[in-house]
Amino acid sequence: MYKLIRATKNATIVTNILSIAGALLFLLCRAANSVEMLIIGRLLVGLSAGLTTSIVPMYLTELSPSSLTGAMGVACPMGVNVGVLVGQVMGLDFILGGADDWPYLLSVYALLVIVCLPVLFILPESPKYLFVVKRNEAAAVKELSRLRGESVSALSEDLDLLREELRAEASASGEKWSMWRVAKEPRLRLLLLLTCSMQAGQQTSGINAVFYYSKTIFMQAGLSEATAQHATIGCGAVNVCTAALMLRLLPRARRRALLLRSTLAAALLLAALAGCTACLETVSWMPYLCMMAVLSYVLVYGFGLGPIPYFIASEMFEVVPRPGGMAWGSLANWAGNFLVGMSFPALRDLIGPYCFLIFAALTAALYVFQRYYLPETRGKTPTQITQLCSRGFKSRPLNTRELGLV
Repeated sequence: MYKLIRATKNATIVTNILSIAGALLFLLCRAANSVEMLIIGRLLVGLSAGLTTSIVPMYLTELSPSSLTGAMGVACPMGVNVGVLVGQVMGLDFILGGADDWPYLLSVYALLVIVCLPVLFILPESPKYLFVVKRNEAAAVKELSRLRGESVSALSEDLDLLREELRAEASASGEKWSMWRVAKEPRLRLLLLLTCSMQAGQQTSGINAVFYYSKTIFMQAGLSEATAQHATIGCGAVNVCTAALMLRLLPRARRRALLLRSTLAAALLLAALAGCTACLETVSWMPYLCMMAVLSYVLVYGFGLGPIPYFIASEMFEVVPRPGGMAWGSLANWAGNFLVGMSFPALRDLIGPYCFLIFAALTAALYVFQRYYLPETRGKTPTQITQLCSRGFKSRPLNTRELGLV
């Protein structure tokens, strides 16, 4: 699996094939009266989704010039947001939301996958993978020239960065960088904790729970069920719009500042949402305040906590251990998703709207951890980031004097 993740171009093809296989099982399971086919389909699609969230951000950032790594990294979460929005729209009663339409709703995504699959075969391989891992300089230079649309003589800056990463990799042990090797490496421990905490924290911030509650909040504000469903779709549209804005913002913005402000604002809004939701039935104007809290939360989530954890690991880890770090981050993200999905219904029944206080506390804890240990990645190479964080909790990632950057 590690080798699959590292060979990014081939891995994207494999994930698409898994998605198509899952869609076929969804489509046929009712006709075959087979719950087993539905479960296997979910496993295949889940595996595909997990691989995709590891591979695509890494692939896009490795293809892009250093000035555009942030914008390219946001392209993956923006695609996820668009997919969620399309799923919400398709789930409307008059489209595929009918009681008998669920096999088609589950498998309709395969149409887009089938359209995109032929394009994957002509995608370039990652120049960093070819240069640093495969040690094939000629192939790497060829792909770089193809990507940049420039002659080899104009690629000196890109080649210098690749040679720097190659030297850093050559100075390390020759042992293969598996996921377990990454987890055991002391100098990468803080980077791995940051990656996993941000990816898990993206889910434990309760974004899915907020979307779940939003329809109820909108209905209690006086909207009809159909209108409340449309308003929830509007929240999804806000998520897509913020991701699109981040494409323009990130090349010029500091990742650390955006993520800290987004995380802190999300924690405060979750606490406010808990209080507002608890008073929905006792204060006449409270539903409108809840609506504002929901929309504000979705907005601030989209400006940092949503997109940045997807790609920031690709800016922190050096090329060779990067797949392992990205894989651990994806695992943490889906583990957080599973934890929230399994615990939220029970928490909602047990403590009602106060369950948002738990999400607020977890998000506040993430803010504190990031505040002290998250380095600014913009304008720095992965080798420099690794050096800043190499001493674990004794590291001072904000002190860049030793790198000669201040």
